Amino acid sequence: MSPGVRGSIAVAIAALCVRGLFEAASVLVFCREHQAWVTAHGGHPTPVLQREYRVARQGDGVFACDRPHMAGPIVLHIDLRCYCAPATVSPSAVSTYIGGPCTLDQAKPGDERPVLQCRERRCEDYLDLTNHPE
Repeated sequence: MSPGVRGSIAVAIAALCVRGLFEAASVLVFCREHQAWVTAHGGHPTPVLQREYRVARQGDGVFACDRPHMAGPIVLHIDLRCYCAPATVSPSAVSTYIGGPCTLDQAKPGDERPVLQCRERRCEDYLDLTNHPE
């Protein structure tokens, strides 16, 4: 192998390592879902997840779930995420589906509690758990 090819491979490997370190630092330090989890578990009195774009449908509840943020088999940290599912579904059914503990954050429109973890009935995703009434 010529010195030019070896040099190119070394530069490519170095660039991949730098990018990998940057990605890891970004996930560990700037992950908005993890920052929301830290805020929620610190007793912050206002909604902590502000950027979800889906809105709970008629009959949906909003569930706040703690979910592991993983890189392959390695758990990096715990995230807080909001999901919409039928309000008749139990938090334990949502927990089983998501793979982390969940609580019913908002059961109906205008639900007023002192600490809401999800903003204005917003959620990251709709869950179809009609076959999981538990």
